[in-house]
Amino acid sequence: MAKLLEIKFFYDHFTQNDICGMFNLGHLLTVVVFIASMALALFFSRKMTESQVKKMHLIVAIVVSVLEVVKITLRVVKGQSYDSYMPLYFCSLFIFAIWLSLSKNPKINRFGYAYITMGGIVASLSFTIYPSTSLAIFPIWHPATFHSFIYHWIIFYTGIMLLIKNQYIPNYKIIQLILLILIMKKF
Repeated sequence: MAKLLEIKFFYDHFTQNDICGMFNLGHLLTVVVFIASMALALFFSRKMTESQVKKMHLIVAIVVSVLEVVKITLRVVKGQSYDSYMPLYFCSLFIFAIWLSLSKNPKINRFGYAYITMGGIVASLSFTIYPSTSLAIFPIWHPATFHSFIYHWIIFYTGIMLLIKNQYIPNYKIIQLILLILIMKKF
């Protein structure tokens, strides 16, 4: 119990002055780190085969699921409302999509790929440019900030790898479906 209290203290122990904010030096630093680490990761994974990309998807599925469990656990410890426990944000749909992309069924697999490449890339870039759910309300060193940037980095990397390796080529119908999901999410 003492450890949980320490986590809660670390999680909530910051002042208004500690909050990073957006469109400032801290935000610029996170964007630079995001881009530089993405460039390095893409450089080192340029020779990955299709089977290696599929293995990477399994690893990513496990990692993002664990990250989500950690986030939910921290929210439980913090005492947030029950509606914050379900991963139903637009970006959180990536968790479901990455597991769908591992399906042996081609239609299910393509739907997962479609969300990862179209919705995931758009969502992660939107977050990186406008991180209102982390930098606007937390310090740069806060666990929620680290979680958000790592999570959105993974989304972007996974989607870009599918496109670079030509494992998924988007078509017009899928783009319409993703736009429909985005519009429905706004309302």
